[in-house]
Amino acid sequence: MAKNKLANRKSIHPGGFTLLELVMVLVIIILMSGLMIPHILDNIDASAHHRERAKLISWTRWAQSQAVKEQRPYQIEFYTILNPPCGYTVRRYNGVTWDEVENVVFEEGVILTFGTRFPSDILIFDQFGFPNAYGYLVLRNSNWENANYIVDELGPVQMQT
Repeated sequence: MAKNKLANRKSIHPGGFTLLELVMVLVIIILMSGLMIPHILDNIDASAHHRERAKLISWTRWAQSQAVKEQRPYQIEFYTILNPPCGYTVRRYNGVTWDEVENVVFEEGVILTFGTRFPSDILIFDQFGFPNAYGYLVLRNSNWENANYIVDELGPVQMQT
């Protein structure tokens, strides 16, 4: 008999969802997004760090090769966490002064700190591509992921993570 009562009832919204079902789906979506957002933000921060590493190494190698090609010095002046905003400026020597080639400011969350400091935060490549100093700086993101920017005494530049 209970079966007949249920069968005779007409639904107000045939084929629709109940309010309870909709609320449960919304709760599940909110919980899932709460778990995913921190991971998405970490990936965005890591990709900014990766882009800045690639740009820094690319500009350094370019300055070094241009110094040899043009037979004149090139310099890179680093702006670290002690001298914000963090980034660097690439310059070429014109015989009298230094002409700015490019000024790069790091994306938010990426900083440059000291490992072994270059003299006056300036790295100069002579006309043979040799650096005036060697050592390393540390490129760091807000998750404390590091990449060491290394220049050795013979001039090869590399990144080490």
